[in-house]
Amino acid sequence: VWYHPGDSLTSPMDTAIHESYHGVSHTNWHMLTCYLEDGWLLEIPETEIYLSEEMTVLIPEEYRTFRFEPYVAPGADPSSNLSGIYGLMNEFNAYQSGMNHDVSMFDYYCAQTQGFDVWWEYIIGCENNVQAYAEFRYYILTYLIYAKDNYPEIYEELMDNTALRYAFTVVDANFQEDIAQYLADLDRLAKGEIPGLPSMNISDESVWCDGHGMGRFISDYWMLMEVMESPEYTEIYEAFLIQ
Repeated sequence: VWYHPGDSLTSPMDTAIHESYHGVSHTNWHMLTCYLEDGWLLEIPETEIYLSEEMTVLIPEEYRTFRFEPYVAPGADPSSNLSGIYGLMNEFNAYQSGMNHDVSMFDYYCAQTQGFDVWWEYIIGCENNVQAYAEFRYYILTYLIYAKDNYPEIYEELMDNTALRYAFTVVDANFQEDIAQYLADLDRLAKGEIPGLPSMNISDESVWCDGHGMGRFISDYWMLMEVMESPEYTEIYEAFLIQ
């Protein structure tokens, strides 16, 4: 159930899109289907995997953010653990679909009767997906690093899986584009560049609007993105992309 009495009609749409994506991307019969753009579904053959929980030995405690426990920790039930990198890619694509929807709704929110509730809904949705981008990108790259060192045959099969690498390349680029648009629109709000909208005080930690405030999730995003700038992560990222 994604809608509850009292919610706005737009409030559950991010979740509805995310979960509806899972309805077509299921990892059955050794095939993952990724939605890339404009109705294009790419079928990806699944090669041999190891459980994602194994690679968590490479994730220090301070980098075990919000989605670590439910998605990749030892004993986690979702396909992001049980289907290895294909389950991680499944979630990566689903969160990008939700983010793309949220960003596309900016003009709609600008046109609403203004108040904290309007922008809380927009910002909380976008921030949730921004954090998920960094987390699942980090998990996917860590999965590859662990495979390279511990399961060389699995690693070679993943590197030979052109469809998987192509899907990652497209989803990653689309996600980055959506995040850049969100941060640019948030900056416009902070600078008061849009006539008729309330003034907002926006920092990396919080957003204040109309006398109300909310915390942000952006600090985990920046932390994990910095981790992925290290030579080891940059090398595996560039190797996995379809250039």
